[in-house]
Amino acid sequence: MATTKKAATKKVAKKAAAARPAAARALDPGLVREAVRGKRFLAADRAALDLGEIVTWDRYLLRESRLLVPMDVQALYVPPDDTEPMLRLPMLVANVGASPVSDPEAGLPDPFDAGQPRPAGVHLHWAMPDALLRGTLTDRNDAGANRLGLPALPDRFVVLRIVLPNGAADPVLTGWVIEADRAVAVPLAVWAEGNAAAASATAAGAPIPRKDLTGTVGGGLAWASVYDAVLNRFAFHDPLSDIAVVAPQGVDGDSAAYLVAGWWSEAALDPLDAARSDASLHELLERLRWRLMVEWGDEGAARAQREQQDELRRSLGLQSGTRWSAARPVKVAARAAAGAAPFVPVDKTLVVADTVKTASVFATDAGRRFAAPPWHLRASLLHGTVYGVPVAGKVSVDRRPAAAEVSAALGHHDDDLLAAFAAAAGTNADERRSTERLIAAFTAQKVSRLGSADGLVELEEAEHAGAFVSLPSGSAGNDRYLQRVQTGGGGGLGIGRKRAADVVGLAMQSAAVGGVAKTPSPTPLARGPAAAGSAAITADLVFATKSKPTLIQADTAVINDLARSRVGEVLAPTEVRVVDRPAPRWTFPSEPMVALRGAARSLRHGHDGRGSADGKLTCRWPTHTITEISGLIAADRFVRSLGNGSVPGEALLLAREALLHDPYHDEWIAAAVAPPGAGRTSVLTRLKAESVLRFGADGIYDGATVALGPKPPRARRGASRAAAQPLEPGVREQQTLLAD
Repeated sequence: MATTKKAATKKVAKKAAAARPAAARALDPGLVREAVRGKRFLAADRAALDLGEIVTWDRYLLRESRLLVPMDVQALYVPPDDTEPMLRLPMLVANVGASPVSDPEAGLPDPFDAGQPRPAGVHLHWAMPDALLRGTLTDRNDAGANRLGLPALPDRFVVLRIVLPNGAADPVLTGWVIEADRAVAVPLAVWAEGNAAAASATAAGAPIPRKDLTGTVGGGLAWASVYDAVLNRFAFHDPLSDIAVVAPQGVDGDSAAYLVAGWWSEAALDPLDAARSDASLHELLERLRWRLMVEWGDEGAARAQREQQDELRRSLGLQSGTRWSAARPVKVAARAAAGAAPFVPVDKTLVVADTVKTASVFATDAGRRFAAPPWHLRASLLHGTVYGVPVAGKVSVDRRPAAAEVSAALGHHDDDLLAAFAAAAGTNADERRSTERLIAAFTAQKVSRLGSADGLVELEEAEHAGAFVSLPSGSAGNDRYLQRVQTGGGGGLGIGRKRAADVVGLAMQSAAVGGVAKTPSPTPLARGPAAAGSAAITADLVFATKSKPTLIQADTAVINDLARSRVGEVLAPTEVRVVDRPAPRWTFPSEPMVALRGAARSLRHGHDGRGSADGKLTCRWPTHTITEISGLIAADRFVRSLGNGSVPGEALLLAREALLHDPYHDEWIAAAVAPPGAGRTSVLTRLKAESVLRFGADGIYDGATVALGPKPPRARRGASRAAAQPLEPGVREQQTLLAD
């Protein structure tokens, strides 16, 4: 009997061994023991890295603390059997078919095009902060197409989908990396800067240099806000084709959360790169209209812990980029495109000599140099999260305006649009025309002319002129004129009694300086032979000016100097003046205008400061992220790692925060961290309370700001009076923003 049991046990063991994967059967227990007890395994454990992060480690990535800048992320869920048509607006640099658009007309649909249904799945689009889309139109010789002087937009984005499967205790994170300059999307698990997976990805648009990736590079001011125009740049399509694999029993609540985080691969393009001190940092933040929240927590302790982790990672050969380290070599992309090479902890082919760029003999002769880490932020990370995105079934909540409530008007100018909306339903063409005339007369200030004989004709002429615009058409030639230089006064002449004395005084001074003889000249009476031996006869001439005479003595030279003409002295020289004659203005019909009524107002652009009292966009330190609930959920309970070492570390903190803040999965989280009973009930109560604090009394995330909503109703008698207490201006906005 015992022999039979032993034989059966051996057969079961052989079957189990045969059923195990070949890789598991090939592991040597001795090698496993040596690897676990080795120093490298200990260093990797203390450095909080997994194998995926080590394999994809980017030694050129800047790993300083980054300013967390919020951005708006929206999602559109399209069910598999949806047939709703939509228009595609690729504009300029997006692909139409397999090639980018070269003609702007080819990138836009025809008028009244019926459209086509969008592919099934989740379509994400994120809006850039207002500071990155703000510029000034000036003449720039070296700006090229960027005449507004707009800053460069982030060229790297990581998109994370957080799914909570039914019947499981751990979430499933699926990620993609968006290379916005190349318009490609690569799975996060296999992406590294310049590797084979990134080089072989299919592009959705034309490549754009990183420094030229601005808000208007696509040909218009609204380029960054159009989904189709920025696909795989600032938009992403998740087809949801792997949901059945990652969640065989379905997804909790049939919804997921999406996190988007973006950064600049070149540190010099970051808007905070110019900060060299704490004062210059706040000056940049003031210019960007960003407000840095007051730091809480122990940033010094977090910095010391990060430095310790960096030292452990360097012991594994995992270097990190610094602000003044060597730039990423070009041969990295070429080598990665040729083929994926095995991972080497210390890759000598990528080691670049650190040249000492200083003239100090102490730094040049030193054996080792130590760089003090900065105490202020010099890099930023844009991020946004959207919760409750459906991943299965029908659309339960649609925030778009109803099609029956949206109406459109087409006209030559704004008067036509207002008249089309103001006309009552069911009116005929003549009645609508009368409404247009009345509105046009009011806006053109010609209501008083309607009763005149030519009032209607004058009004129609004004309407006709309003449908045209004109532009300067250059020069039609120039005329040349000769003009004298303006000298002021009467051309230099002394005019009037007040200047007579000045003229006489100047004449006497010129006579005295010129050495005029003071002896009087012989008069005509003294001429002749009889007067040769007699004394000279002199005469004094006096004259007076003004009411009271002032007698002066003048001789013949002074009188002659006063009497001579001074026209040659006062006439100014001539100069040539060229007058440009403008050509007739170029007049052409204005483009038709389209107006929409009933479309919900969008606050995605130009309203970043709507949630704060000072109108600025509130930004956070990395220590502001909520990654754990003390006593209930540890920081690494659900999200331990992103599995990639080429993304900033703040993305992991934001992923942990997104899972804890999701108000639609409190029951799943409570069931995952606590057994059934009173403990789970208390955990669920705590999670529900956190959701109420962040998203309102119903705990529903709808993307709206509570601070701008209607005032809460007054509490009934006997109910809690906490909700009815008045709040000071600005307090509710601050509390809502901190929760978000």
